Amino acid sequence: MLEIQGTGRSKSIAFRKCNGEVIRKVPGLIAARKHIIDKNGWKKLKNTPNVFCFVSSPKIYNQEKIRNISKGWCHALQNKKLLPIDVPKMLLPESDFLDDSMVYYKENKIKYDYFYFTINAKPGIQNKGLYQFLDILPALSKFGLKGKVIVYFPNSGRVRRFVVNLKSKHKENLKKYSKYLSFHWGLMNQRQMNDIMTSCRFGLFPNTVDNSPRIISESLIRNTPILVNENIHGGWHYVNKNTGILFNKENINKCIEFMMSNKFHSKEYYDANYGFKKSSKKLALFLSQIFGYEDISNAYFSDFSKYLEMIND
Repeated sequence: MLEIQGTGRSKSIAFRKCNGEVIRKVPGLIAARKHIIDKNGWKKLKNTPNVFCFVSSPKIYNQEKIRNISKGWCHALQNKKLLPIDVPKMLLPESDFLDDSMVYYKENKIKYDYFYFTINAKPGIQNKGLYQFLDILPALSKFGLKGKVIVYFPNSGRVRRFVVNLKSKHKENLKKYSKYLSFHWGLMNQRQMNDIMTSCRFGLFPNTVDNSPRIISESLIRNTPILVNENIHGGWHYVNKNTGILFNKENINKCIEFMMSNKFHSKEYYDANYGFKKSSKKLALFLSQIFGYEDISNAYFSDFSKYLEMIND
């Protein structure tokens, strides 16, 4: 998905009209994704009549100026109190828009029991649940589960050890149970990600502050179920009996048993409830209600204009 839209802090919006015509850039409408960091960013938003937000970073809803400017919020948060109270909001993160047309998928033989994506920097601890992973590593290892750990940043792949500040108990767990882990250091392309995800029984997401969990969506699209931290900010809404289970430190053993003993329908569930066509239709309705746009059937970032053109009614 990032290969399509890039990492811009704000995005212009495209509309598909009810007659099938696509407006690739709607005048006077912007979606802010991340907190503003410079004067040009503020100037752009202040000069735009219609501004709303996609929560792609926790800093965006903590920035008072954006809270005052935004007329609506699309998010994945469990705790909606983090957002302004009297402003329209919808459970609709960017990760909901992913579908087969954007994700490479090919089945593989099972080689590992689970995968875990993290970062070899502070965000690995603050966002990606590195501490939480190392806390439950003894439980995972007690079941003899083999994990594939992808440390995708820094993406040079040169440092092949954790340089973040781990607690002593975490260092001990990492050393004691290292025989159950295999590491990949650095970025992966779509085919590499597919090979890992489809060669694992489930994806492990001990993540905490994850506001638009695209890797969870990619896992489900590739028919790989998910074991997710119950305290995750975003991504919890994908979890049910068809896709996996939410865990905490107290129930982790039962959750592992659940993941290893049940049959899931991850891709079937995701395709039936999410994806680009369904999500872009929800966004169009949301924007119509907020700003009064008429005669639009679907909407999303301008980067996805060609996908709006490909929609079959």
